[in-house]
Amino acid sequence: MLSALLPTARPLVLCLLLSLSGSALAAPEPDPQGKEAPQGKEAPQGKEAQPQEAPPEAPEERHQRVLRKTVVHFEFQRAPVEDIFAALEKASGVRVRLGKAARRALKKRKFRIKYIADRTGEQVLSDVCKASALDFVVVAEGVYVDTPREIRKLRKKLGLGGKALRLSGEDVAKLLETKELSLVSRERPLSEFLSFLRAETGIRFVELTPRKAGQAEPKVTVKTTSTPLKEVLDLALAPLKLDWIRSGSVVLVGSAAEIAEQRKPLPKQPRQPPGKE
Repeated sequence: MLSALLPTARPLVLCLLLSLSGSALAAPEPDPQGKEAPQGKEAPQGKEAQPQEAPPEAPEERHQRVLRKTVVHFEFQRAPVEDIFAALEKASGVRVRLGKAARRALKKRKFRIKYIADRTGEQVLSDVCKASALDFVVVAEGVYVDTPREIRKLRKKLGLGGKALRLSGEDVAKLLETKELSLVSRERPLSEFLSFLRAETGIRFVELTPRKAGQAEPKVTVKTTSTPLKEVLDLALAPLKLDWIRSGSVVLVGSAAEIAEQRKPLPKQPRQPPGKE
């Protein structure tokens, strides 16, 4: 009975093997890019490149962006700078901190400022710091405002780049017209008086008249109340037969003859003939 069944079982096994060889054992077809697909798996479909995520924004970068976009309208009449910075902090959400050296300097000078403007937060900081002879830097915690010396030290300590806040010629011209000073000077040496003005305004004053060894230094005696800076200079220098002139972002102080020389227009350069360098 067993021998009779064997002839019929062999074709069944052979048929099964042929069926497998035509499906699972078939060679894989190459994909459209010329690469063979792995056996038993479909060829991977082309995928679009995913855009790389931008690195997270640093806190100081976010503060700078916010200050550039925040536009404020301020109207302050003879206000402490602390009031302006507090209003800016409220409008922008960026913390503004005033350093100890700046607080001492402002308290000593009894500094007040008239500030009416529509400006960005960044411009407000620049305007107020220039008017009060201060500087600022943006750090992770917010904005730090202090004297130029302290800001230079902080930049160096933190390894921060950027340049110190400097007055342009236009800034100095505006300060000469609008900066008001109340002061009393009695027989104060001229160099000390000009140093005081620089601390108050941030403007650099340069004496043109050289003094010989042993020569007495001129003494300044003047009293002013809410007087524009240019008038303060006139009142202080006229009794000494001295004068002044703005040259770019610097104020030059010298004799009448020296200042008259500075006022002379520069000689015009001769034009080169056409065709010559």
